[in-house]
Amino acid sequence: MSRNCANMNTKDIDKKSISRRKFLGISTGAAVGGIVGGVVIGAVGGYFAGQSAAPTAQPVTVTQTQTQTVTKTVTAQMTGEGKPIVGRKLSTAVVVPGRANDVGWNQQGVDSLRRAAEKFRADFSFSENLGYGETPMRAVQDYIRRGTDLIVAHAGGYRTGVIDIVKGGQGGNSKFLIVASEVGEERKEDLIPGVMATYSFEPAEAAYIAGYLAGLVTKSNVIGIVQSVESDTYWLRQSGGFAQGVKDSNPGARLLFTVVGDYEEAVKAKEFTLAQIDQGADVIFGMGDGASFGMMEACSERGVWFIDVIGDKRSIDEAGILLTSVLWDFTPAFERAIADIYNGSFGEENYEISFFNGAIDLLQINKKVDPDIRAEVDEVREKVRKGEKKVEKVITPDEFYNLLQKLGFG
Repeated sequence: MSRNCANMNTKDIDKKSISRRKFLGISTGAAVGGIVGGVVIGAVGGYFAGQSAAPTAQPVTVTQTQTQTVTKTVTAQMTGEGKPIVGRKLSTAVVVPGRANDVGWNQQGVDSLRRAAEKFRADFSFSENLGYGETPMRAVQDYIRRGTDLIVAHAGGYRTGVIDIVKGGQGGNSKFLIVASEVGEERKEDLIPGVMATYSFEPAEAAYIAGYLAGLVTKSNVIGIVQSVESDTYWLRQSGGFAQGVKDSNPGARLLFTVVGDYEEAVKAKEFTLAQIDQGADVIFGMGDGASFGMMEACSERGVWFIDVIGDKRSIDEAGILLTSVLWDFTPAFERAIADIYNGSFGEENYEISFFNGAIDLLQINKKVDPDIRAEVDEVREKVRKGEKKVEKVITPDEFYNLLQKLGFG
């Protein structure tokens, strides 16, 4: 996805005439092309709700390492109180497009299947940094030749390739777990009993709570969203939920929105995050894979709060600016898939992870945040969990921009 780039300056939106194009700014000076939006959304001034200062800035070094494709196999062991399933020992494998230590999407996929395999004493393998196209499908075919019982294709971009393998009769005796449709909804035609199942994610509710938190801690009354790719449905769901949370906790806040145009471009992501901070943002909600490291470095250098997604970056947060994360845990879905292989019902249902089943929730809020704010966020979390607060879902860019208008951020 690419577009000619021409102007990185953030600008106000004309409330009288708002179209999808008006929400997209463009950039010069970026090393790699792509959709780049730099937009200030919302009115100036309003309710001052900041009650917690962001910590002192300390730099975090961004490194972009080119790693080779690696396949690793580990024999899993029983842990905790997990009980073995009666039956033969299974073998499992997960294929991911990026690095298995990215503290994000790829690592969560690898670690989640590892944990599920440990519970069932299954063999565990993973192939990392495969990107998209033919390479990951060759890895899938290699696992088929090995007789791997469960192969998890951990990327929406792997759906079509795996479906082609299965429907082409090349799946051997393996069973396949693929990401549900791009919009996260179950497709009945993708469920093949005994052969293929799907898993999906609903992060909007947890992102709403993160937005509510952001509205409480900001002191500048300016909050930013940096999204790596505009069309990513799950990023849009989180951005939409986050915006609703900000509006409910701090109606007078301004909201900035920027699209980087690439999942991995840490340098470019840092530039655009700094641009938002220069516009006054003191809380940044960032969504990306490798791009997240650039967002986090910008927040570290300027001493502003950073809210991450999917993984837990506390281990690399030397500056103490990680406010929280919308944490995704695929383990419950993978455990159910393995259990269903044993009980003979694999391929009969979609496995969803969501806030309501505890698989997606906020990472522990930074201890520097005022206890009263944390308590208020806990109250809001319970309201969402009980269904007392409904979060509107968006799945396309147009729906997201329309939501911003409805919220008064346009």
